[in-house]
Amino acid sequence: MMRKYKNCVIFLVYSIGMLYTSLAIVHNVTDFMKYHSSFKSDFVSSGHHRPVVTVCSDSMHSKMLKNKLYPNLTDLELRHFYGHKYAGHGTTQYAYPDLKLKEFFRSTMPFLKVVYCTYGNIKCKNNWKRVATFEGVCLQLNMHELDVSENEGGFASEMTVSFAFNVSDNTYGWNGMQKNLRLRNTVAQEKLQVTDLHLLRDDIPLSSTLKPIVMLSVEQIVFLGHPFTNCKKMEKGDSYYSKMWCEAKAKLEDIIYKCRCLPDYVDEFKAFNISAPNITNSCTFKDHAECITNLFTRAEWHTSCEDACESTKQRNANIRYQQVEPILDIIIRKKLHYSSDIILNHVTLMLAPPIFERKIEVADYPISALMADIGGDFGLFLGLSTIKLLKLIGYFLMQVEKKLSKAFTRCSSFGYKI
Repeated sequence: MMRKYKNCVIFLVYSIGMLYTSLAIVHNVTDFMKYHSSFKSDFVSSGHHRPVVTVCSDSMHSKMLKNKLYPNLTDLELRHFYGHKYAGHGTTQYAYPDLKLKEFFRSTMPFLKVVYCTYGNIKCKNNWKRVATFEGVCLQLNMHELDVSENEGGFASEMTVSFAFNVSDNTYGWNGMQKNLRLRNTVAQEKLQVTDLHLLRDDIPLSSTLKPIVMLSVEQIVFLGHPFTNCKKMEKGDSYYSKMWCEAKAKLEDIIYKCRCLPDYVDEFKAFNISAPNITNSCTFKDHAECITNLFTRAEWHTSCEDACESTKQRNANIRYQQVEPILDIIIRKKLHYSSDIILNHVTLMLAPPIFERKIEVADYPISALMADIGGDFGLFLGLSTIKLLKLIGYFLMQVEKKLSKAFTRCSSFGYKI
């Protein structure tokens, strides 16, 4: 009798332990499947990161050149070209509807010149190039192309640039009648030097009286990927990927398939290898005014582009402003014989040091912790180790086999064939 009660108590304890263990395992598995993660940071030493720097004008056209080359182009048409249409002015008649955008932007680019540029011991004034971006022609310096052998160790921490532009020779542009130069996004390591739209929030307006001193920093981010943070992994055959590159390609494809023209006015268009066999015509003034500008001026540009699973990004870590010394402007104006219509803007970039921050995504509750908790639950409540659990499963299977064997024997004794 006592043995019978003892077996019942043992069975009851094991049943309660198994129930509690099962509930604990379900709770742990549920926590694991939430895929929570966080970032741990460390600092690593790497090569020097020299950025790609782009400067654009609010006004993309010289008023003098526009009037000379396209005398019938009105201010109202130019407002339509940049997406500013008003009630009662919905005309679709353009003086130059078939004017190619590539020709229009390049032939009317306003006076914008680099008058001074130093990077350590290097004079970089002549290294700036004209680049055609989504919004027009800008000036760009790819610091990877500089011969840095003149600088000690091949690196300098500071670059100072002065720009000159004609404030009286401007037209209506993306930002209305504003007359500023803007420092665009600085890119750390982009294979394709694409620039974003005028809506980019990282633009820094330049001034003739205050010089921005922009301190750059570099950070490397490593994501775990699905099912934690979705990201794009480099696959076999992929030569390059970045989120900026993907978004630029999506914008080009949007223009092609919604506006039915090729945006070959953007310098890097051919590098994206976009297939559009049924569309061969280049984008024109009318295409821009009636379609492209509508894409560019909407609040957000939604794409399915994901961050690269491992990427190096450069950002503006800090910006402070310094009063421009009047004597500097006087010296430059006197040397270059500039009139009062020519405005000088200055900017200093403090380059990121070779030691930068690396952020690595880690699982808050990894699979190893889940397996350890499951093993701990079995061991705590049932006193089971892996060997004992295997023995228990084996014993259970043997008992099932015995029961089935008895059932088959009983059926055979009654003349049933199994």
